[in-house]
Amino acid sequence: MIAAVPLGVHAAVPQAAVQQVPAGVDFSPTGLSARGEGQGAAPVGTVASEDRGASRLAQRAQHLTIALSVFAALLLAVVGLLSFILRQRRKVVEALRREIAERRAAERALQDSETKLRTLIEHFPGTVFRCLDDENWTAHFMSGRDQHIVGYPTADFLVAGGRTLGGCVHPEDIAWVSELVKHAVEEAGSWEMEYRMLGADGQVHWMAEYGAVVPPRDGGPRYLDGFVLDITHQKQAALEVERQVRAFAVLNDIASRSALTLAEQLSTALSLGAEFLGIEIAVICEIHDERCRVTAIHASSESGLVQGSEFELASSYCDLPVRAGCIQAFESVGASAARDHPSYRMLGFETYIGIRLEVGGRLYGCLGFAAAEARQTPFSAGEKYFVELLARWIGAAIERDQAAQHMRRLAHMVRHSNDAMFLVRDGIVIDCNDAALVMYERAREDIIGHSPLTLSPPMQRGGASAELAARYLAAARAGQPQRFEWVHSRGGGGTFDAEVALSGFDENGERLVIGVARDISVRKQREREVLELNATLV
Repeated sequence: MIAAVPLGVHAAVPQAAVQQVPAGVDFSPTGLSARGEGQGAAPVGTVASEDRGASRLAQRAQHLTIALSVFAALLLAVVGLLSFILRQRRKVVEALRREIAERRAAERALQDSETKLRTLIEHFPGTVFRCLDDENWTAHFMSGRDQHIVGYPTADFLVAGGRTLGGCVHPEDIAWVSELVKHAVEEAGSWEMEYRMLGADGQVHWMAEYGAVVPPRDGGPRYLDGFVLDITHQKQAALEVERQVRAFAVLNDIASRSALTLAEQLSTALSLGAEFLGIEIAVICEIHDERCRVTAIHASSESGLVQGSEFELASSYCDLPVRAGCIQAFESVGASAARDHPSYRMLGFETYIGIRLEVGGRLYGCLGFAAAEARQTPFSAGEKYFVELLARWIGAAIERDQAAQHMRRLAHMVRHSNDAMFLVRDGIVIDCNDAALVMYERAREDIIGHSPLTLSPPMQRGGASAELAARYLAAARAGQPQRFEWVHSRGGGGTFDAEVALSGFDENGERLVIGVARDISVRKQREREVLELNATLV
């Protein structure tokens, strides 16, 4: 604020005004008083003239003082204004500096974010894209500087009239893929799908795609943003699991047909195995004396193979897995190390997978699948494992059949034997053959469930029956075969001499004793007759 200067306040008089006052004149009250007293009274006119001059000089001094006060006030106001302006300028400059710093920080953050996003996209295992919502989904942006995910150069998709994303979709999938994207554009706004693409290598690639619709802005086009991943390996793994599950289902189906004869079981196994592998020829060969004979076959008449066909082992496909000792698989025999094998020159099968058949731990023959044409896809680990399991099952089925045949033969021998046979467990007869019923003249229920002592008189020639029988049975159970003569009794009365053989064996964790009794009463009678004749002659 400008301060008002009072009129009575003395102010400094400018030097110019002082120089106009005559020398020696003192305008102060003291000076004027002194002058009057020292020099006497001046004339009235002179005094009046001097007073007027002094009054004018005082007025001038006063005016000058006021002007100087006004000037000082104005100067102070200007200085205050300039100070205010400077302070405001400093505030504005500081605000500008802060804004510039914040803008630069935001720009750096945006640049860092863009760098991170660019790095993320560049290292993304799939392809990030933006395409137009047109018929062929023309690419507007696509990640990957060198190649698209299915092997085509990225640049081919980004030029006018070049390759399109829609043009790479498998012909069998393009219709439903287009419908799904159309539905997303019209209603859903996003989509997820798995479909097939044809790659630059001619192979089929399974793709997983996730996308969203970008609405048009300011009259611009509608875009489709998304990313696509190659899931071929994952899809193949999933398909392989499905095939393995189906393989186990096939094996279970084969195993469940135990009521069939062995020939019927093997025929069914070969048929289902050939269907599972997609191969038209399946054979089982038996190897004997370096020759192999077809014992079971699933094939058309054009294959040149029939059941009973025989080949030299060295000239057959069976030679490959038998010599290798493990499964052998060829998608194209002519393009493999086996192209010089005699079997290929003789039969010419391009596709082959075979494995040894073992029965009872010994080589029985070979299981093989073959086709005239080369296989387009390699045999998977699951398919090889299927063949191995099938070979084990076939080997076990043949072994079971051989064991069953052996048991049937034994049963036939036991059933038609003239000797009495019986099984003893813990001193009790648990089974016997028909000859025992005839020999002992008893019903089956009179033998089974009873002690063998019921078939003997109380005493034998060597002592009590019970003591002797216990001794023989204990020795047989201990693994010491016993052979002795014994007197038995018939159900209808009377006794007869028998030769008895006992031996022990294990069955399902139990120790059993099998006994065979042969009626030797006729022989004994003749021996007695000979002894009596000799005694008479002597």
